[in-house]
Amino acid sequence: TAALRESLAAGAGPALTKALAQRVADMRKGERARDLVALARLDMDFHWQLFAHCPNPYLHAGYEVIRWQLVAMRHRAPIDNAVSSHQVLVDAVGDGDVETACALLIEHVLENEPRYSAACEHPDGAPPAQPPRGRGRGRGGSTRRARAVRRRRRSRRVWPRAHARAARARSSGWRQRRA
Repeated sequence: TAALRESLAAGAGPALTKALAQRVADMRKGERARDLVALARLDMDFHWQLFAHCPNPYLHAGYEVIRWQLVAMRHRAPIDNAVSSHQVLVDAVGDGDVETACALLIEHVLENEPRYSAACEHPDGAPPAQPPRGRGRGRGGSTRRARAVRRRRRSRRVWPRAHARAARARSSGWRQRRA
């Protein structure tokens, strides 16, 4: 909501409204075609417009930190009511009603949160498989064995010893004595 507030305070309301309305028009086409990939992309682009019209570089940078996680979530769980949930935001921004637009944006994000949470917990729609009984983590099975194997491999590594030998040779000046 900070990007939305700052965009409107900077006078970007008409340009922002036009950009958001264009995204909603494209969402209508995507819904008619049932193109979920396009809808996920357009949903991401719709929300990016709030930052694109915001003059605050710190908000841009903050959004960029989480942008690709949002892309992944939107592709795992595309929105099912894209046009209607975004059109009310466009209308509020077009009216210049900052408080209503911010309240609608918060509501829009929070209504999608359970869907995104479920997509993150179960990306393919199925609950996670349970580990087999008796040999899983913490039961002394494969985890302890794997640690022992790693320890043995580490103790057999040759390169640390060879590196140490070369360092000793360099420091003792063995090449100079050879000549």
